[in-house]
Amino acid sequence: MLADEWRDLYHNCAAATPFQSWEWLYSWWEHHGAGRALRLVTLREREGGTLVGLMPLMIERRPGFGRLLLFLGTGITDHLDILARSGWENEVALTGTSVLREMGSWDVADLQELRPEALAWDLFERWTGYKAQAKQSRCPVLPVMS
Repeated sequence: MLADEWRDLYHNCAAATPFQSWEWLYSWWEHHGAGRALRLVTLREREGGTLVGLMPLMIERRPGFGRLLLFLGTGITDHLDILARSGWENEVALTGTSVLREMGSWDVADLQELRPEALAWDLFERWTGYKAQAKQSRCPVLPVMS
């Protein structure tokens, strides 16, 4: 079941935040998903089929923009990103970029609330088409240290 695989991936992703957990995003979708189309992109190891990456995305239609590709949880969720099993970050970013090019069901990707170390920045850097970035949040992020 995808929920169990998602949990395993989440616990094996060094950069995961609570906002990328199955529990958070499933609950978000149940309450805020109406009128949107779910696009969960799963990236698996060739041998064995282990889930090594997950791009939790959705499509939302907005006048003037067309079909927006957004992270699941966009709006009230902080620190959205792609999940990648530790050690698989480069492969997940490379394959994820390719998948987005081939997906074809969106007009504008608006991937919001990215931390500076977010894996989605790798997709941004690899993207060869038009792209732009804008500051969105004025919330400070403070690292926790002992």
